Amino acid sequence: MMMKQLYNKQNLILLLWAILSTYHAPAQECVNDTLFEPMLCGTIFIPPNGFQKSYYYCDEWKEASILLNSGDKVCGQLVKYNALLDAFIWKPAGKSYEVLLDGRLILSVTFKDIFGKPAHFIKPNAQSTVTFPGGDFFAELIFSGKVRCFVSRKLRISGSTLKTINGITYQVKDLSPDWAYYLILPDGQPVNFNKIKQRKILRAFPPVWREPLAKALRENHLKLHDESDLIRFAEIIEQLPVASIN
Repeated sequence: MMMKQLYNKQNLILLLWAILSTYHAPAQECVNDTLFEPMLCGTIFIPPNGFQKSYYYCDEWKEASILLNSGDKVCGQLVKYNALLDAFIWKPAGKSYEVLLDGRLILSVTFKDIFGKPAHFIKPNAQSTVTFPGGDFFAELIFSGKVRCFVSRKLRISGSTLKTINGITYQVKDLSPDWAYYLILPDGQPVNFNKIKQRKILRAFPPVWREPLAKALRENHLKLHDESDLIRFAEIIEQLPVASIN
């Protein structure tokens, strides 16, 4: 009797092993309508309260195209850029929760801004041969050619304010822009500055560039005050004979 039970037990183990050996775990993919897409990874995000203004680059959810480190591309997902965390928040279709995406897996995110124009957020330090200060961060690519120009859209907590509503006093946090600007020159040299002020920008360049750039600005009657001026400045840099500068 004991030998028969042992025999049956061994047969059961062999049967289970045969079943499991033919089983394959499903691929790391998620379904969007009828298309398979690489899975986005992150953690559940609970939006914090107590801020004077929004910490999002755009308050509305935007359909985005997301390029992953693996080379896979995820399209049609709703995201927002959280400028305080320098991270993207994802709203999975049909779900009530939000997800803080793991930025380490993302190379770039493209969506339409509040004006309906494409906004390209990339990681400058991951997509170039140069290294800017600040580590692994997202920045908006506002000009791309022989010269590349990026803007970090981060926000920082700059203080707090007391507000009284219905007899109850609350402390709300103030947010201020902590933007920074980055250029990659035609010869591959990196330049960065945190304000669009002409003198400050010129001082950020290597010494051999400063006089040719100042001369080009005068000849083109250009003063650097805002991002549109910065884009025009990048176009002017492209026209300079780099070989004669170095």
